[in-house]
Amino acid sequence: MTGKSGIPPAKVILVAFTFFAALVSYLFLRKIALRSAIDPSSLSNLDEVTTDHFYLNWTIDFSNKKISGSNTLSFRSLSYSLDRVNLDIQGLNIFSVTDEHGAQLNYDIVDVNHMADVLGLQLQVRLAKVYSVGDTFKLTVNYETTDKSKAFSWLNPEQTAGKKYPYLFTQCEPIYCRSLAPLQDSPSVKSTYTADLRVPAPLMAYMSGNLTKYTPGRTYNYLTFESSIPIPSYLLAIVAGNVAQKQTGARTYVITEPEMLQAVYYEFEEMESFLVAVESYILPYAWGVYKIVVLPPSFPYGGMENPLLTFASPTLIVGDRSQTTVVTHEMAHSWTGNTITCRNWQSFWINEGLTVFLERKGDLSIKGQDFFRLDAYVGYQGLLEAINNYGQNSNFTSLTPLLKNRNPDDAFSPVPYEKGFQFASYLESVVGADNFQAFLRYFISKYRYQSVESSDFQQEFIAFIKGTKAASKLNEVNWKVWLEAPGIPTKTIDFTTHLIDDATALADEFIKAAGSVPSDSDKWKDFESNQKVIHLNHILANKDKINVAVLQAHYEVYAQDLGGKNAEIFTPWIRSCIFLGFTQRFQEMQYFLSNVGRMKYIRPIYQTLVAAKQRDLAITIFKQNENFYHPIAAALIRKDLGITSGSEDEVILNVEASRDSRVTY
Repeated sequence: MTGKSGIPPAKVILVAFTFFAALVSYLFLRKIALRSAIDPSSLSNLDEVTTDHFYLNWTIDFSNKKISGSNTLSFRSLSYSLDRVNLDIQGLNIFSVTDEHGAQLNYDIVDVNHMADVLGLQLQVRLAKVYSVGDTFKLTVNYETTDKSKAFSWLNPEQTAGKKYPYLFTQCEPIYCRSLAPLQDSPSVKSTYTADLRVPAPLMAYMSGNLTKYTPGRTYNYLTFESSIPIPSYLLAIVAGNVAQKQTGARTYVITEPEMLQAVYYEFEEMESFLVAVESYILPYAWGVYKIVVLPPSFPYGGMENPLLTFASPTLIVGDRSQTTVVTHEMAHSWTGNTITCRNWQSFWINEGLTVFLERKGDLSIKGQDFFRLDAYVGYQGLLEAINNYGQNSNFTSLTPLLKNRNPDDAFSPVPYEKGFQFASYLESVVGADNFQAFLRYFISKYRYQSVESSDFQQEFIAFIKGTKAASKLNEVNWKVWLEAPGIPTKTIDFTTHLIDDATALADEFIKAAGSVPSDSDKWKDFESNQKVIHLNHILANKDKINVAVLQAHYEVYAQDLGGKNAEIFTPWIRSCIFLGFTQRFQEMQYFLSNVGRMKYIRPIYQTLVAAKQRDLAITIFKQNENFYHPIAAALIRKDLGITSGSEDEVILNVEASRDSRVTY
């Protein structure tokens, strides 16, 4: 018997059943693969399970440039029916997953929504039993890293100061810890950790935890580290190589290669006073000691606030202590970023904007009002340039950018730092300095060692200020505009000072002189470093009004400062040289790009080469130095240059990447 369609009814039923079963199976698998809404940058099931502790057992292999070993994670169920754990991984070879009894567990590795290039892969572990809310259990993942692991910089001996031993350092922020270990790679998860480490003798290693045991050996040195304060995964860090340590104050230490130790010690000798200045404004320092390691030049950032092991760029070592504000910034992260942490990268301004605010409060108490205003002004100019590069209406100029299916690095710019600072300063101006200081102390104390979102900050601020005499001022704050709107803040704090006028006035004299050296050019020698930056930024901003003769006049009298030792000064200077075709200085530019890996400086230079129709030269220089740069920096510069990661013959213009280019820290 057949229906009107001519198809037997039994067959129709069978086809329908098969389709329904496939649909159910697809939806079930989709449920397993999809990530939590808590953090769009993580593939872990964050709303179902959390990590309380993890234990790393590692062997460092410099010959093969890999770490092998295991990660044992202690979990706590947040679900009434937990039957799986999803972890973030990237660039790892997974060998096995076992439970706390040593039993092998089944697992799958899934490319969720084909986002592997952006977010890595999802390690799906099927549990041997179903856990309920509050149940605890452990899993051990045996694995090794690979050359695809993005967190690592493996340096050959010739890339170090000593030229004798290899070197390793990691950079996990924002989402690269998943290439260091399989875990819940989200700032919403904070856990303690311990680590046993085997390092080839005679080399030394440090991690973002306290060294609790050290046993030297003939083949390996054995080290144990412990972090008793819970941290997010992005603060996991390791440095290994021929490194030495020296104490600079009661609680402060520097770590670097022996060849650099004395210069680093001199530059950061005053660190203890910076620490005292910040904690006197906010709260006592909770982490015990403070250690900063100056890395080789390929490190892509100015600093990274790993607790007990702050990373710093050698660009800070200029001999005059003019770049130590970066140290104050990283110290301030001990409260905002490390003690309280953004719950996801859309609230990154809580980490960075509040930290800039604390940093400048510390600098204000040490260096005075003029320095404070000067630094804030320079920061605001960087914000304006970043917004201009993104575009006024770009999502990435919002304090809370939308990051679904995007690498958080795409939004890494001065915006969360300086727009966040402007927001904090604005709130302080509305409710008063004493009230705002009291609120920050309350907020950090209440959410100590927890992760927070912008909504938490807003709700707590309103509730706190309602109990003060400034309660009537709350209606002045337009939270939606400040937190969500793109572009320049509608209300900004004025940080002008005569020091800014002095710097721009001398620049205007050079412009007016049209190639001659102004009679009062010697004012430059009395300028603060930031004044020199303002002066050169003013020249850069007026590049259409001058010719190369103005730059030649600068070089005639200021050559010593313009040679590249101070990267803050060199970057705006060389960008003007590129725009105006002062090719006699290009050799210095190429040397700088071959010896500095900090993105704040090298990306604007590469971007300027593209804007000045020197893209071919930019690509040539980049190809010569691609292996020197950190993988994070290299990937972003490829976007700036509009090239693929393939061979030189495969260079392809990427319109979106070129339009999306920006200045970064």
